[in-house]
Amino acid sequence: MPSDRYSSDKRVLFVHPVVNLLNGFVLLPFSVPALIKRVPMPIHGCYDSELSADDVRRADAILMDVHWYHQLKGALELAKWMKEVNPNCTIVTGGITASLYARVMVDRFDFDYVIRGDAEFSLPLLVMALLEGQSDLSSIPNLIGKMGFETPWTYALKQKDFNENDFLYFDFFPSFKSDLERFHASKPGWPVFSHPYIIPFRGCPVDCNCCAGSVGEQKKIFHRTAVIRSAGKVAEDLDRMNQNPHFYFVNSYLDFVTIMHDSYLQEVLRKPTRLKIHHEFAAPPSMDKLELLLSSFKGGAILFSMDDMHNTSAEAVETSLLIPLIKRVQNTPGYTSILAYVKQFAQKNRNYRGVVHEVFKETRCYLLDASQWWEDAPMPREDGSADPATFETYLNISWKRKFSGSIIWNRVGVFLGRLLPQSWHLKLVHLGYRIFHNLPFRLRFT
Repeated sequence: MPSDRYSSDKRVLFVHPVVNLLNGFVLLPFSVPALIKRVPMPIHGCYDSELSADDVRRADAILMDVHWYHQLKGALELAKWMKEVNPNCTIVTGGITASLYARVMVDRFDFDYVIRGDAEFSLPLLVMALLEGQSDLSSIPNLIGKMGFETPWTYALKQKDFNENDFLYFDFFPSFKSDLERFHASKPGWPVFSHPYIIPFRGCPVDCNCCAGSVGEQKKIFHRTAVIRSAGKVAEDLDRMNQNPHFYFVNSYLDFVTIMHDSYLQEVLRKPTRLKIHHEFAAPPSMDKLELLLSSFKGGAILFSMDDMHNTSAEAVETSLLIPLIKRVQNTPGYTSILAYVKQFAQKNRNYRGVVHEVFKETRCYLLDASQWWEDAPMPREDGSADPATFETYLNISWKRKFSGSIIWNRVGVFLGRLLPQSWHLKLVHLGYRIFHNLPFRLRFT
């Protein structure tokens, strides 16, 4: 890769460690673009795979996301290599996993600083201080550094900062932007987990007991509860997405439909779009709210949870709630309905298993085992850190092995999606659900 693709005045890099899960680029945390835009100087973003030694030698500061714990091993190896190439560069990281293991990251490995919790305030200050050669960083909150350096954890996101964030800023990361555009073009009939996102809140208002995004855990990890973004700002983002000719779908796994009040929902979905949507319901919505969502988009994938706590409770909701909602989605052109369940609950709870069977029998919807996203996740202690003794567990988790079949199928689908007509591509996706999700449930529980 040529080393002159950015000018000499750009001394800050952002590097995204790609992991072998789904398509690595789709796992860029949704706040990264907004954080990068807050830094008042040019930043060049790239994947780890396109980073050259020349790039590292020319960098004074390197930013890296370590948000999802399956990035951990690759991120540590990348930081080690960058320090070998340029011992004088300063490596800064952040994200949930980095925050949980902040002291481990700087004391045992090659990261110079971890920004704990929300970084909207600290990141711009830290980058400019590093480039100006400032030695006293004590006024920058939320920092963990080497040799016991630590500043008070005093910053937490407020609605004003949240509203000012630009989550659709991708110009800083050219290869990501082009990959994202190709990804959208290859999947016009089936929205999947990727940018752009509908972002109504940071930290989920639903208090699930095994999710680092839940109300109780947010207080530990981010020193705040959920922050709600103004409905008008979310609506503006949706307008921008709709006007962008490169976007064909939008992701919405933060369930503002059932969580937020009616006026908020009506403001966000104030006019129909040409986009498709991938939306996860944390709980069964009212039929009126479902109708509004369906009428606001041109189709997509709608996921229903087996409980009213986003697949974290073994208490299944009544089939009388789920079946009419799923059938309504199935009767709407362009939409596909999916019922998400947790295999551990199905194994241990006869009633839970029976609800899945009954809903499937009545609707023939697609099934999705959601346990793979909840199990094993590191959880915080009261001080906002994770137990250092658990670090090696998450360092050595093999997500490649855990998702090998679905990873291969997804990549085949992306490749063929560029070649096949939309109708054939959709048939391929549906076949994948039958093979990797419906069939395992039927074999395991019948």
